[in-house]
Amino acid sequence: MYSKYYDLGFGERPKEELYDIRKDPDQLNNLSENVEYAKIRAQLSAQLMEVLRNTNDPRLKDEFDFPPYVEKQ
Repeated sequence: MYSKYYDLGFGERPKEELYDIRKDPDQLNNLSENVEYAKIRAQLSAQLMEVLRNTNDPRLKDEFDFPPYVEKQ
């Protein structure tokens, strides 16, 4: 009965998330796979990647898999 809400709170997040916060302020309906929003999703994805490249974000180099972001084993 509560599994949907448990997954929303504790489950793995999807690769991409896109919400219409005017219609869905609680962000429960992920629109990222909806074909009606494909153009918007692509635009936002390209914009994000541009910002990540321009700021030399370490996530683009997998540096988060190494110290100081991950403890040494």
